[in-house]
Formats: sequence, C-alpha cells, structure tokens
Amino acid sequence: MNMRYTQRCFGFSLVELVITIVITGIIFSVIALFLNRPIQAYTELYALSDITNIADLALSRIEKDVRNAVPNSIRVKSSGNLTGVEMANAVEGMRYRAKNPGGANAILSIGSNDTDFNVEGKFQYAAYGANGYRLVIYNTGAYTGNSDSPNAGVNLYSSSTAAGPTPPAGSHIITPSTSIVTLSSGATEDHVNISPAMKFGLASPRQRIYIVDTPISYICNLSNGTLTRYWGYSITDVQPLDNTVSPLNGANSALLAKNVSACTFSYSAGTSTRNGILGVNLVITRNGKSARLFYQINSNNAS
Repeated sequence: MNMRYTQRCFGFSLVELVITIVITGIIFSVIALFLNRPIQAYTELYALSDITNIADLALSRIEKDVRNAVPNSIRVKSSGNLTGVEMANAVEGMRYRAKNPGGANAILSIGSNDTDFNVEGKFQYAAYGANGYRLVIYNTGAYTGNSDSPNAGVNLYSSSTAAGPTPPAGSHIITPSTSIVTLSSGATEDHVNISPAMKFGLASPRQRIYIVDTPISYICNLSNGTLTRYWGYSITDVQPLDNTVSPLNGANSALLAKNVSACTFSYSAGTSTRNGILGVNLVITRNGKSARLFYQINSNNAS
C-alpha cells in the first residue's frame, strides 16, 4: 500500500485545516450578525422591565397609604430638587356615638369639653390602651394660600385653636399631641377616653372619627435620584421636605427607588360628590434606559 496515499486519505493538510477554520469563522460571524439584534433587544427589554417593576412597586406602596389616609389630609409641595406628598395615616375609622342609648359617658358632645364616649362597634385594627394615637373628626383640609398655611381649627396639620367663624375658639378637629387617648373594650361598643378633656369643634355628618398614628411622606430628591418613604414623626403646620432637619431627621425611613430622574406629585381636592385625586409621575433612568409611570390614585374625602 502506498503510505503517502494512506496519509492523504486519513489526515488533513495544514492548508485544509486553515481553510476549515476560516470558513467556520465566517459561518459563526454570519450567525452572530443574525443573533446580535435579538439578544440586544432581549437585554434592553429585561433592563426596561426591571426598572419598570421598581417604579411600579413604589407607586403601589404610595397607593396603599393613600387608601388609608385621613380624608382631606393629602398635601403636596416642591422646593428646589425636593418634591413630596404627605398624608395622615388612619389606623382605623369608626362611627362615634352621638345619641342615646348608652348614658352620658357613651355620647360624644361636639362643641364642649368631653372626656369619654363610645364608638359604634369594636375596634378591628387600633390597639387597646394608650398608644400615642390622636383622634380626628371632620378634617376639612382647608388652607390659606398653600399647604404650609393650614387653617386654624379645621385642618389637622394646624396647631392653632384660634377663634374663627367655625369652629369656636379653643376647639379643633384633632386632639393635641399632648393629650392621652386610651381605647378600651366594651361588651358591644368600645370606649374612648381623652385626658385632658377635648373640645371638638365640628360634627361629622356621618359621625366618623379617625384613629391616627403618624403622618407619612414620600419625598423625591432629584439631587440624589431617590424616592424615600418617611413615617413616625410629628404632625407640623409646615409640610416637611428636608430629611436633615426636624421632624424628618428623627423619622423612620425606607428607600423605595433609586435612579429617579423625574418626579412630580399633584393633588386635586375632592368635593361632596367626587373623591380627591393624587397624580404621581415617576421616571427612573438606568444605563440610558428610562421607564415613565403615571398613576392617578383616588383618595376618600368623606369625613
């Protein structure tokens, strides 16, 4: 047998090997050209989906708090690179007893000092005892000029009980921060004690009373590109935005989103026949990709 012929049949020459490698490279290059766009599109879609989910989760959290807010307690404010929305969190809403039966200690007297009254039913969410709650009845949310000027005696953010056409001097729609509110269990109706006595100035048409624990703020800081939730701080006349000063410097906080490139809050107050509407416009940008979400959240304004 011819040895040279055998090697030719069962082996490859260097030239053939080089040609094979070149052809294979060309084939893979062509395949890569066809696959590059779908892979790039998938990567971009995944990145966009990721930042959209972040924005959606943040807006869902805002919506949940708006649903639990005291009627007419939503206010918005912007200053420089800071913009925020604030609301008072209602732990629970009940009907206070305004008429017999039940005796004097079961009825809440509007317009005069009172210390004891019943609610119609049992508390489901508010805890019994003295837990730092404040009580709100018929918050109108009225302002003079802007959200930093809540009207005395009718807006829960106001600390003033000054005289006015309504309510009478010395009264308010929210118990003072220094008052001790104690909730206790009854057989069929739970009981509320206020110390010292409180004069509520306005009666609720629906006899609604709200148990409030803390304000909640959502603040966008466009300098840092963040959206942060704050809670566990004191109610103040001026809507807070700066977390480096009181009351937000002592508040609890949770970062909801980073890479925030645009953020606006708008609020349209409700009427007797229409709920209030909070508009939230949030844009998150990362690696050149942006996701813009706009929510309109209905807020209950029936006090």
